[in-house]
Amino acid sequence: MECEQCQRRQRMFLEALIAADQAETHLRSYFLTHLKWAGVSDLDEYSALRRQQEQAADALHRRYLDLVEHGKRHGSEANRDSVEEMLA
Repeated sequence: MECEQCQRRQRMFLEALIAADQAETHLRSYFLTHLKWAGVSDLDEYSALRRQQEQAADALHRRYLDLVEHGKRHGSEANRDSVEEMLA
């Protein structure tokens, strides 16, 4: 059974995954709509979309690593408990 922290971290990871996907989709949409007619003023929009995409990807990676690290702590606790049971 998972602890509350596991469930919260999983939810935060999934929310970050959705945000990263949305940011990537916005950037792809920009590429498709501005492929032939992009002007100088469009570069500001591109830069903003790229920045959002990078931030969302960074947040996704942080959430994933947090989830993995938390899971590793559970693993070490389970190993410690099983060793203690074997020694008892």
